[in-house]
Amino acid sequence: MQTGFDSPHPECTFEKVLQRFFEEDPKRTGGFRPRRTRRMTGRLPSPRRCENVDWCRESRLDHLTLFIPTAEASKSCMLVMSNAATDGKRLAAKLKSAFCRIQEKVYPDGEKILEATITSPKIADVILFKFNKLATFDDQLFNLMSVLHRFADRRITRLVLPYLPYLRSYPCPKQGVDKLAVVFRAIMERVKKLYLISPHIDAGAIAAGLPSRRFTIVDIDRQVISYLASLRSALILVAPDDGSLRDVKRLSAKSGWDYIAISKVRLTPVTVAMKLEIIAKKKIVANLDKAFVIIDDIVSTGGTLARAAALLKSHGVKKIFCMVTHDTSRNRRRKNFDVRCSNSLLNVSARGFDLTDSIGAAIVADWAR
Repeated sequence: MQTGFDSPHPECTFEKVLQRFFEEDPKRTGGFRPRRTRRMTGRLPSPRRCENVDWCRESRLDHLTLFIPTAEASKSCMLVMSNAATDGKRLAAKLKSAFCRIQEKVYPDGEKILEATITSPKIADVILFKFNKLATFDDQLFNLMSVLHRFADRRITRLVLPYLPYLRSYPCPKQGVDKLAVVFRAIMERVKKLYLISPHIDAGAIAAGLPSRRFTIVDIDRQVISYLASLRSALILVAPDDGSLRDVKRLSAKSGWDYIAISKVRLTPVTVAMKLEIIAKKKIVANLDKAFVIIDDIVSTGGTLARAAALLKSHGVKKIFCMVTHDTSRNRRRKNFDVRCSNSLLNVSARGFDLTDSIGAAIVADWAR
């Protein structure tokens, strides 16, 4: 354990550590008594953990006895950082941690700076970074790398990216430049673990470039089903293409709602053709009194959802709405169908579901291991 002038945290000396972990006992002359403790042997934690200690545990180093925080005390000393104030505070409250906001400021000449609401240099235990669909992703990736360089430690920090750009192009075609591989490499040099939500590709493709123990796909099925159940309508789930069919089947198995699949053929990068199989047409006719929910992981131009909604309407469906995890449409107007999304990005519609509980549950589950 480094302390004093040779420590990465020079303000935390052995004398201050001892002062925190021992308190004077007035009933004993010249003696000290530990606070409530339980005996164990092990390594001392980072000096920055020595704050707000209520429960302690004993560790022996040479001939000196120190009392270091238990898991309960350490969690109360944790720091959650985020560029999303509301969602970051909610996650910090769930993890019983302190919160620090990261915000971008723009000068009149266009120069941008990042500021954090803490004065002393600290390492963040959890960084929740949300992309803003109204700004360029490349600019925001530079902000993310800057935050990781300043506040992340590979031994400690867990990074949560509810949405990560460029997953559509991963793995990169042979004639292309693999931008995401560069992003992954830079991120994993700075963080202990990466958390993603509904990536546009299979987890196996991500595992080809990252060790499986270094990333987690956050399970949001419970929150999706809970949100759909709150609509108080009989539902039929709709998969608008083969990519979303796996997710729709999984939600159908967990919720008990039936589903149909639409076959999609992409004619050009922005033009698609859709059709229904005979089985799907029969299900539509038998369930015209129900609401049909088109489920997809991401919406950008809205072309896929619009064509799927038009196809359902042509077969007599009256109640249609769409639910996506990531809305990157940059406020494009959508006609004839309703889109509801999560809060995976900043500046999204208020009509949607919150992912914070699922993120917190994934982090707590990792702690339990």
